[in-house]
Amino acid sequence: TEEQIDLPTAMKYCGGMEMMQIKFLTVFVSRHQAVHEQLEKDLADMNIPDYTTHVHALKSTSLSIGGVKLSEAAKALEMAGHAIQDGPEEEREDYLSYIKENHGPTMELYQKLIDEAKTRFGVEPQ
Repeated sequence: TEEQIDLPTAMKYCGGMEMMQIKFLTVFVSRHQAVHEQLEKDLADMNIPDYTTHVHALKSTSLSIGGVKLSEAAKALEMAGHAIQDGPEEEREDYLSYIKENHGPTMELYQKLIDEAKTRFGVEPQ
């Protein structure tokens, strides 16, 4: 399987300190359940402003632990969220469709990254 965590990227964000990298990763894994549930709720409630804010946070935090693919997927969802709020009325449905189609696959990537953190780095939620 393709690795979700790019170690060089992760090390760049923690100043090359392995202990710090594991600490960041542990926090990321520990917050997975809450973040995932929040995003699901935002989408179910059609609360696009909150969804956009929370998916922005996922974009940033996943990049800082080396989750480049997840970060890029989250960024695309964030951009769609902004477009729904600020873009032309006639394009909003398209962006909403994009979010609805890509939310699930992005959450699957998120889970893959969490699983990899546990198996590859021995990280467990705190």
